[in-house]
Amino acid sequence: ILRIERGLVRVADAQGAPPSLPFWVAEAPSRTRELSELVGLVREQGDADWLVRECGVSPEVAREIALYLAEGRRALGTVPTQARLVLERFFDESGGAQLVLHSLYGGRINRALGLALRKRFCRRFGFELQAAANEDAIVLSLTPEHSFPLEEVFDYLRAESVEDLLVQAVLVTPTFAARWRWNAGRSLLLERFRDGRPVAPQIQRMRADDLLAACFPAAAACGETLPPGDLEISDHPMVRQTIEDCLHEAMDVDGLVEVLRGLRDGSDFDYEMQMAGMNATMAPEVQTLFLPASPQVRPITATLVRQIAAMGGDVSQFVPVAVNARLKARFAAPAR
Repeated sequence: ILRIERGLVRVADAQGAPPSLPFWVAEAPSRTRELSELVGLVREQGDADWLVRECGVSPEVAREIALYLAEGRRALGTVPTQARLVLERFFDESGGAQLVLHSLYGGRINRALGLALRKRFCRRFGFELQAAANEDAIVLSLTPEHSFPLEEVFDYLRAESVEDLLVQAVLVTPTFAARWRWNAGRSLLLERFRDGRPVAPQIQRMRADDLLAACFPAAAACGETLPPGDLEISDHPMVRQTIEDCLHEAMDVDGLVEVLRGLRDGSDFDYEMQMAGMNATMAPEVQTLFLPASPQVRPITATLVRQIAAMGGDVSQFVPVAVNARLKARFAAPAR
């Protein structure tokens, strides 16, 4: 690309040079919930014979897929599915710590989950971090200040409060800015033509920022002048519509709430026990059932696993083979 003019892009022959990746990431439709469920089914049941029989692929392709899934199972100790989230922490080649949440719920739910986790980490530790999400996972780049037991991450978000947290998190993202400009344009609050000539995109961006400052001053204000705590959301229809678009089009906050409600632990039962008591008093005809998660998907803390291993117990069912070997070596009885 030599030059971009109004309605014209001037290019030259690349002379055989290899193509380069664009520096931008465009927004595209994410994987549907139905397709995500099928991807989870393939990962759970994906041996070669099953793939040939149920998916109609050739034996050669089935063997490659089965080998890929087996390698992933050996590395993680299990396979992420719709009913199983897998959390992994490791150090990359540069020595930086990475936190990966393997989640097969698709890009819209994963974007919401990653953004909410990023905001929770920021509030908990006081440091911003980088986050990215795709159809199958969420990656958070940690710093030395982010020290925590891995199992705690599943308790960072609650279904009852995650939407309010996500609203605060999305206000400073490019997603909010882009959808604000789109809504401002389609509501005719931004001029696209003046004196018969189109308004340049960079000018539209500047005027959209000015419009945001007029409709939602707190979103454009200097952080040092704002009171502590959450920003008070403006009641302007444009602001409400943009937040609605971010939460329900770019992301899927309703799906995220469903996922968080499926992460069960003792605090959930404490809360529901109180609700059951209120229901029994106010509506005795209502019966409350408590359904614990199955042992295969129930979270077990690393502290409990270490305690069992230290006492000589068998923890091979709870950790990958490599971790089990390291635990055995660490807690082996000293030679006399």
